[in-house]
Amino acid sequence: ASILSASMPIGSIISGILSDKIGRKLTLHFQTSVVVLGWVLVAAAQSHAVMLVGRFVSGFASGLGIVACQVYMAEVSTPAARGILTSAPFVSDALGILVVYALGAFLQWRLVAGLSTICAIMSIIMYFMYPESHVWLIRQGKIKKATDACAWFRGNNVQQAHKEIEEIITRFKNEKIEKYNWNSILQPYTLKPLIITATFNLLQAFSGVYVVVFYATDIIT
Repeated sequence: ASILSASMPIGSIISGILSDKIGRKLTLHFQTSVVVLGWVLVAAAQSHAVMLVGRFVSGFASGLGIVACQVYMAEVSTPAARGILTSAPFVSDALGILVVYALGAFLQWRLVAGLSTICAIMSIIMYFMYPESHVWLIRQGKIKKATDACAWFRGNNVQQAHKEIEEIITRFKNEKIEKYNWNSILQPYTLKPLIITATFNLLQAFSGVYVVVFYATDIIT
């Protein structure tokens, strides 16, 4: 149970690096492929060692998705939709856990592990239909592709896309002019959300949520 949580931070760190290097979309493609690999290893495991490897890979994949997914949705969504879209993964995560436990009550666990690859495979296919984040494309200097991607996300509203692209380019130019250093971390606009996020995560961990998630069957029975 614990090896899943132990490997998630590794995936999160690598996800941030990959998202900047190869793009948000390609990182998510890689992440969902790793999800499939993790479940296949668990389903096919014939020893304790292989089971641990499968769980480690699954945790690594979860960490990969946390950063790339949140950044992608925050960048491509409008301010009005950003809140519900960035919170959707947490709702679907809880729903997925519930579905897996429900399936486990009726099916053999290897079959449940195999069935768990379906959502990941569907995601891999669906990612081919989505363009890359226009924000990332602008940072790479691909303005034409960024405009086309933004127009796609805005329902083919080309005028709105051009306006948004111009605003982002202006913001990036201002970022290059401003000087940042480690003292910026101590500023209220950085320190306040950092403390809130860290406190929330600590309270979540100490509330025993992971114990309930991993040992719900033992607790109920």
